This record gives sequence, structure tokens and C-alpha cells, in this order.
Amino acid sequence: MNNRLLEGGQSSLDDLRSLMVLFTPVRRLAVRLELKQSATRRTFVSGFRRNRDILRNGGDLEVSYRVASAWEFGAEVGLLAARDRVPSPETAVRLVQLAPRVTYAFRGRGRLRLEARLANLSTRPKARPIPYEMANGLEPGFAAEWRARFEYRLSNGLMASVSYLGRSDPFRPRTVHRLQAEVRAYF
Repeated sequence: MNNRLLEGGQSSLDDLRSLMVLFTPVRRLAVRLELKQSATRRTFVSGFRRNRDILRNGGDLEVSYRVASAWEFGAEVGLLAARDRVPSPETAVRLVQLAPRVTYAFRGRGRLRLEARLANLSTRPKARPIPYEMANGLEPGFAAEWRARFEYRLSNGLMASVSYLGRSDPFRPRTVHRLQAEVRAYF
């Protein structure tokens, strides 16, 4: 349930501007460039929640290269600068992300995909809590996430998949691991 409907006595304004360019300079190379600018303003009547006036500027560059019909390599770089102008002094964050990936396709049968996401978030001032909207829920520090997914069609109507997720966050003392296996039958 969305808690915006439960509290009342608040106003909210979200504004998003974005530009995305997709192009293929050569046959096996694809590039995506996306620039974003957003503003989020939240005003609360209740003293329990902090007012927000967040400005975000960011961009993503993704490059994908298909070496052969079975192999694809890609990487994405993301940058974000955001500031909340309500507190004094204002809260500012800087985020740098890198996400490499590789995919191998089994001709007509399935695929294997390996990917990672590395993110470093810095804040100013350091001890202040960050609103979720500023950095999409990330906490200050270095975070890493890695995934592996294997999907294979065993026969017509029978599909198997195995996926693994590992995650390391600055606020967790231990790395989280999750493994999932699934077999689907279609009738």
C-alpha cells in the first residue's frame, strides 16, 4: 500500500526530463546514451517527516558488442549528482556506477548471463541521512552486486533455470547470497 494515501496533509511534485539516444555505429556495436534531470518536492504538514526539494542530474552510457552470434559483451557507466536544498547546509550526493556483463547464447536452447554492478556513493555532509529519492535507496559507501543466470530449454514445453545473486552493501556486515532453481512445464 502506498503510504502517501494514509498520511494526508502533504503536497508532492515530481518533474522529469530525459533524453535518450540509441545508435549503432557499426553492425555489431550498439550504444545507448541517456541524460536525465529531475526535481522532487515534498512538503509535509506533520513534523515527523522531513520536507524535500531534491534536484538530480545524471546520465548513463551503455555499450554492447556482439562478437559472434553466441557472445555479447556490454558495460554501462552511470553518473549522478543530486542535492536536497531544504536542510541547511544542503545535502549533496555523488554516485558513480559501473556494470559490466557478458552473455552466451546456446543456439535455440538457452543462454548464460553474468553481470556485476559496482557503485560508490559519497555524501556531504557525511553524517546526514539521505532521502530515498536522492540515490534510489543506496547508502553512502561502496556497494557491489553480481548475478549469474542460466536458462535452458530441455524440450518443447520444459524449461529450466538457475540464478544466483550476491550483494554487498556498506550497511550490512555480511554479503548476501541467494540461489534459485526453477523448472517450468508448459502444457
